[in-house]
Amino acid sequence: MAMPPISFTKDEASREAELGNQLSTLRGEYFAKIIMGDLPVDAYDKFLKEAQSMGLEEFLSIHQAALDRYNKR
Repeated sequence: MAMPPISFTKDEASREAELGNQLSTLRGEYFAKIIMGDLPVDAYDKFLKEAQSMGLEEFLSIHQAALDRYNKR
């Protein structure tokens, strides 16, 4: 199942890109360290806390708003 073709407003697109890049970088760094054994698997909880502090909830709400608009069509 694929994500429907949602669209963002101009402001949402800008903020989504900013947050998305930051969160993607964080994810890549943590997951690489976990896979390489530099961090224990339970570092995932620390990753989630850091992602939340960086705006994960806002990122998800932007996507939810776009999905809600799509579903109203």
